Amino acid sequence: MARIKYAYKGEDEAKIARAAGFRLQISPKHAVEICRELKGMKLEEAKDYLKEVIQMKRPVPFKRYN
Repeated sequence: MARIKYAYKGEDEAKIARAAGFRLQISPKHAVEICRELKGMKLEEAKDYLKEVIQMKRPVPFKRYN
C-alpha cells in the first residue's frame, strides 16, 4: 500500500480523526454521502447517529448522488 500524506496539519492533533479504506464493500457514492453527514460531528455524536441509521430511525440525506 502507498503511504498517505495529509496536506492539512491541524492545530491540535489529538482532536482530529482521519480514516482511509481500501477494497471496502460499500458504494463510493454512499461512502461520500455518509462521510459528508458525519463531517464536523463529535465522536459520540457520530456514533449515536450511525446507531440510529442502522436501526432505521434516522436517514442519511443524499444531497449529491440521488
